[in-house]
Amino acid sequence: MARIYISHSHQDKDLARSIADGLKESGNQIFIDSESLQAGSDWRSTLNDSLKLSDVFLVLVTESSVNSQFVVSEIGAARAYVNSSSNEKLFVPIIFGQIDIPNVIQDIQAIFGDRDSVNEVISKVRQAIDAFFGRKAAEEQKREKRKEQIEATAANYIQEAIEELKSREAKLESRANTWNSIGWGSLIVGVVAAIILLIITLSNPGSASNNWPAVSFLALKSIIIVALLVASSKYAF
Repeated sequence: MARIYISHSHQDKDLARSIADGLKESGNQIFIDSESLQAGSDWRSTLNDSLKLSDVFLVLVTESSVNSQFVVSEIGAARAYVNSSSNEKLFVPIIFGQIDIPNVIQDIQAIFGDRDSVNEVISKVRQAIDAFFGRKAAEEQKREKRKEQIEATAANYIQEAIEELKSREAKLESRANTWNSIGWGSLIVGVVAAIILLIITLSNPGSASNNWPAVSFLALKSIIIVALLVASSKYAF
């Protein structure tokens, strides 16, 4: 069921009524100003609200309506709604008689009708509406399918990212443990080396006093070795 707005000149109200009745038989909801406006209501606000809520906008283009400022205003408003709704509304001009098509609707596919063949016009309008809703359904189906594909792809991507992070975490943890072991090992070796050198020096006091250059060199070498080992352990940590 479509919500259909019918724009027409008051001189064409009988024609508009015939088309509205025919479309109602298909279960469509019709908005036409002669029915919907209440005494004392803000007609412009009421018409704009109805136009905004409609799925389909029909305008009866006749010799009378092309000279109606009211109809021209409704066409402009309808085009704005159609353009802003991303093809969620259908705009259908119905041309009656041998008249020049107004510039504002020349780029829109129109239905050409005869006042004496209203049923044929109604049939063409129904076909246009069915095709419009068929396209909308197909587009919605495509959007849903695309959405499912994106969700599935996103899920796979997230899972792959998690697995990759876990793999990197394991590698980094292994490297951290290795360097931690190297650090502790360097520190222990440095302490042991310092102790050994100290013991050697203390165990040969006479030799140290007789050959102090060699002892000094040994002490300097020991200090450098210990410093390097401590530096290695700090870097490893």
